[in-house]
Amino acid sequence: SLATVFGTGLFYLSTRFLWADSVSAILVAILVGKAAWDIIKDAARDLVDTAPNEERIAKYRECALQIDGIVGVTRLRGRYYSRRVALDLDIQVAGTLSVDTGHDLAQRVRDRLMHEFPAVYDVVVHVDPASEAL
Repeated sequence: SLATVFGTGLFYLSTRFLWADSVSAILVAILVGKAAWDIIKDAARDLVDTAPNEERIAKYRECALQIDGIVGVTRLRGRYYSRRVALDLDIQVAGTLSVDTGHDLAQRVRDRLMHEFPAVYDVVVHVDPASEAL
């Protein structure tokens, strides 16, 4: 708005500033184009299946590994859906643990990731015995 008022004002102020209206129109067009690009970029990210960056994935991995009983994380994938993240990971636990204990550890991983990272709305955890993955 200011560019339009400035350019139009100079244009009507004196014939020496006939170029001011054109310059302000170009400036406004550039600003509108940038705003449109930002909107398109954000909308495309929301619509296209994108993954979190490696730094974010490393933080998710570290969080899972802090739970006692988790020997390793062999696979961790994430997908953005709008501004939220769904995670899918494989954890390693001692092969001698019961199915119930493995399930409890998986639930603890899920709960902790969702608690520590509010953007995480879903976590699927697959449990592998550590001896099988080695």
